Parts: sequence; structure tokens; C-alpha cells
Amino acid sequence: MIKIPYGISNFETLVNRGQYYIDRTMYLEQLEDFFSSYLFFVRPRRFGKSLFLSVLEYYYGLQYKDKFERLFGNYYIGKHPTPLANQYLILKFDFSQIDTSSFENTFKAFLSNVKNSALTFLGNYAQFFENEGIEKVEKASFPAEVVQHLSLATKLKAPNHKIYLLVDEYDHFANEILSFRFDDFQEMVSRNGFVRKFYEAIKVGTQSGIIDRLFITGVSPLTLDSLTSGFNISTNISLNRRFASMMGFKQEEVQDIIRGIEVPVEKEEEVLRLMKEWYDGYLFGKKASEHIYNSDMVLYFAAEYAMEKRYPKELLDPNIASDYSKIRRLFKIKGKEEEHLHYLDELLTKGQISAQLVRQFELEKRFDRDDFISLLYYTGIITIDQSLMDEVIF
Repeated sequence: MIKIPYGISNFETLVNRGQYYIDRTMYLEQLEDFFSSYLFFVRPRRFGKSLFLSVLEYYYGLQYKDKFERLFGNYYIGKHPTPLANQYLILKFDFSQIDTSSFENTFKAFLSNVKNSALTFLGNYAQFFENEGIEKVEKASFPAEVVQHLSLATKLKAPNHKIYLLVDEYDHFANEILSFRFDDFQEMVSRNGFVRKFYEAIKVGTQSGIIDRLFITGVSPLTLDSLTSGFNISTNISLNRRFASMMGFKQEEVQDIIRGIEVPVEKEEEVLRLMKEWYDGYLFGKKASEHIYNSDMVLYFAAEYAMEKRYPKELLDPNIASDYSKIRRLFKIKGKEEEHLHYLDELLTKGQISAQLVRQFELEKRFDRDDFISLLYYTGIITIDQSLMDEVIF
């Protein structure tokens, strides 16, 4: 029986425990070949984004070179390594745990998070930096200063190496603030806002050549779009057909999992039908050809079945209950809750709703029907049914 990696977001932990991994490493090769090196990719919550960033970290991180064969030898990229394998200094930010109770607390938590990530970076590559930059990072008053210090330290102390910057849950804290304190959100991403300045410092790092590659993940494009010219270097590949299946599971992969947890042959069709009804349906892009299963839900079901040899009592993972409350808050954006609930009522009554799929949000100018419905799409509440010339039926 296969070992289900439910809740595991660290790639080395997954490999060390001999847990089941559906190979997505071929996408590393495709991402390297893509025309842009600064990439932005959104998916609904609990869709495998953190694990994918962990794969990127272990594959490109200079410090993991001696672990390459053990970690990747059984997967596509281990058999077809690229020239950039284990060539980078990895700088990773994770903004999933930020106190948003007030503007001041958000700023302090964001700054502390950036500092801790920077200190981890300096510690991981102590052979280059020794104690260089630690004191400056600790004394920094703004997140942008930290990025500036790291860029300069890398240029001076590790001139033969470049940074691969990873950002996980880039919009997690901002989405909560956006729902209740729109003025605070605007101040954070405005011309002098600390979030905007942070990303401007990253942009400068790319222009100087110190930050060579960049991969940002989150749930929606809202926050990044709001930064406008402060961070206009990234390419949004979220709706690119080439990467539609990069996260989540295809149907044949779900079938393999069903067999791997030893579902009796005579029950396979029944179990697949049930999982398809509850967990299938995501279509990431107007030109995408294949529906995708929610990976968290599939692994939750598989872990429960493998342990109990029966269906879970709750077919929806109870651990995502908190996510529903976060999604509920999105209805309050810009004080339009009644209007947004009307769209929800239309969707529930008719079973579908039409709108233009918004690729770029402009919150300062508008947040209309198309914006709200598109936001429901990005967060995974609705999906594409039909794609017309000017509109999409969700």
C-alpha cells in the first residue's frame, strides 16, 4: 500500500518517508525554458503550491547538491537534469502567518517575517557571508531595506552566484485586510506603502542581476495587480494552458491512488465516481482541456480510506473549514456585500453565471461584477463551464 503524503509540504520529508509523490518535476524543465524568469502563479488554497515551492528549493538550492540523487533520482528531472540544478542561493518568503489585527501589527509581522527569512538565507550560505549583513538585517526598519541588504551582500560576498527568490502565500494577509479595511490595504500597496516598497526592492534586485529567477504563488492576482508599476516585471502563467495541470491531480492519477490504497477492484468505479463528484471540476484557463481534482481533498480521502477501509464521515476535509470563512470575507470587498450576495444567489438559482474573466484587477478604479465573479473563480469556488467569444459561463 502506498503512503499518502496528506498535509506534507516539505519535499525532503516526503521522500525520506517514502511517501507517494505524483511526479511534477518535468515542469521544472518547462519553467526554465519559458521566456520569462519572473513568474507568478495562483491556485485555490491547499492545492499543492507550498510543496511545489519546496521542490523548487531543493532542486535549485546550492546547499542540496549532495542530496540530488536521493531526492530526485526516481523522478523525471533526476533523469533529465537541467544546467541550473543546484546553482542558486535560495531566498524564500512565506507570508501565510501574518497578524492582520491592525495596520501596525501587520507591518510588524511582515517586517519580522522578512527578517527571519533573510537570517535563514544568511545562515544557509554562511560560507559566503559569515556574519556579513546579520546586524544590518536585525536593525532594518523596513522590509525593503532587508532585500536591499541581501542584494548588496550577495553582490559583494558571492559575486559568482545568483538568487532564486520564492514567495509562498504572497497575498494571504492582504486578502484578509482587503475585506475589512480597504483603506489600510491601499496604504500598504500605495506609492509609499511598505508592501509596494518591498516588491520594488525585489524589482531592483532583478534589474541588477542579483535576483536571477523568481516564483510567486498565492490565491488571486488582486494584490499583485494593485502594486501596478511598483512590480510590473512578473509574467502571470496561472491561465497558461501549458501549466494548467502543474498542480492538482488528473483523473488517471486519482485512479492510481485508488489502486494504491487497495480499494477492492469491484469498488473502484464507485469510489472514483464519488471522488469525481466531490473533488473534480477545476478548469484552469479558457483553453485548458482537462479538469483537475483538488489534491488536498483527494489525499484526505485516500488517507482516511487507507486507515479505516471506509469512506470518511465528512467528504470535505474539515481542516479547510477556516478557509471558507476567509472566502466569505471576500464578499465584503469595497462594501459591496449585498451586491455580491446577489451574484451568488443568481449562481445558486440558475446553476451558472456569465462574466468576462478578468486577468488584471484595478481596485482603485473599480470592483464590478466581472471582478467579483473572476475572484470566485481564482479562489476555486466556481469554474469554467463554457468559453464564449467575449464572456465565460461559470
